[in-house]
Amino acid sequence: RRQAWFTNASERMATPLGIEFGYTSNAGCCFVGPLSAALGAGLTTALVCHLAHLDLKKHMEKTKRISEPQFLQGFVDGALAKERHLVWEKLFEIENSEDAKKFCEEHLRQGFFDDGEADSEELRSMLESMFTAAGAVPGPSGPSGP
Repeated sequence: RRQAWFTNASERMATPLGIEFGYTSNAGCCFVGPLSAALGAGLTTALVCHLAHLDLKKHMEKTKRISEPQFLQGFVDGALAKERHLVWEKLFEIENSEDAKKFCEEHLRQGFFDDGEADSEELRSMLESMFTAAGAVPGPSGPSGP
């Protein structure tokens, strides 16, 4: 049986944030993780679901022959590309930091992290800092401290 469209939306919101999501058979969803990330994911998911229903309503005025679940799943697929979700999922599954670094660098070159407006040097610096030596603890003025 196919997963409900809103659970796909919730999962695609949670994965890039590195948080968990859950759902129940009565259409309830929740996010578990840092409060700001979980709240942001919940609000963004609510917005996507609201926009999906507004779009459905607009199309239903034109034609009554629309499958609501199919239409809403199509909206989620268009708004939250499954391919991007799979890349984030794969990244979080990699246990070896060197492999994760190579994976990020490869996808950085392919433009995965680039939204067209991001400063590529700033992004590269952020990604590189994710894979610094395990013993380095960032201090107020950088990895070596004050």
